Amino acid sequence: MALPHGTWLLGIDAGGSRTRALRFRVGQPDSLRRGEAGPANWTTQPLAACHDAVVAAATAAEAPPGFPLAALCVAAAGYSPGLHADAAAAALSACWPSARLRLETDLVGAWAGAFGGEPGIVAVCGTGSVAYGRNAKGEAARAGGWGPVIDDRGSGYWLGCRMLEAVARTIDGRGHASALVAALTEVTGDPDPERAIRRLHREERPQIARLAEQVIACAVAGDPIARALVEEAASALAELAVAVERRLRDVRRLALVGGVAAGGGEALARAVRDRLARHGSRLVLRPPARDAATGALLLAAEALAGDAGRHRLRDELAWPRSCEN
Repeated sequence: MALPHGTWLLGIDAGGSRTRALRFRVGQPDSLRRGEAGPANWTTQPLAACHDAVVAAATAAEAPPGFPLAALCVAAAGYSPGLHADAAAAALSACWPSARLRLETDLVGAWAGAFGGEPGIVAVCGTGSVAYGRNAKGEAARAGGWGPVIDDRGSGYWLGCRMLEAVARTIDGRGHASALVAALTEVTGDPDPERAIRRLHREERPQIARLAEQVIACAVAGDPIARALVEEAASALAELAVAVERRLRDVRRLALVGGVAAGGGEALARAVRDRLARHGSRLVLRPPARDAATGALLLAAEALAGDAGRHRLRDELAWPRSCEN
């Protein structure tokens, strides 16, 4: 089935830190609009709050409820078909009754954005950490994503907590001096690091996760404690990716995605490459082609017109040819 000219599509990446929407009309490149709203984790937040964030992001992207969408894909953090599918579908269909609806986890959106729906593995290092991939047979595998109580090593929240732990140890005299102390006082605007830590106890996970940027900056500047934390995060991410690689067997491409990956730049990528080599992995690290919201947009096109719809949309979005294989 062809993707009809003039078709309105909406892709939404509903994440643990923020929700992003991307609206597009087939055949009209200048119709692309982006919108953003607050977090929407469907496991840790009420469904009503997640729905509100999705609607707010869509409205900001100029696709409010009632907009004549032909297809909508929401790729959501914490989404579980068995728990959320019926209620979410009913709420979203009430807002956009004309749309063919597709619901996926945020992992699928991130993977689709990174590789355009082709074989590959994404290691997601945002508020949480998890790896997901698909091979040429369409087989999928994942590792991680267990949450901070069980195992979230390598995530932004994990790095933020380890930063606060290092600062606390320095304050107590149990640890070595570190540039992380000054980084904490600078980012919080509080000259008293002990008071800054106590204030952060009241913050939600996304706020703690944002401290990961300070850890990476201090590591790049040469702080040994920060560098050790980044190396441990890289080790955890490589471990997740290799676990997926072993299950899918014939996948060779890996992309780092999420806020920590974006902020970590080459420092994190270099550390991950080193850990992959230690595992004997054949994965080749590549930058993601597009973000998860674009991935959700591709999945909306696929829901409407199959692989042909996804391929046409990739062409219209000037998809990098180097990312197709």
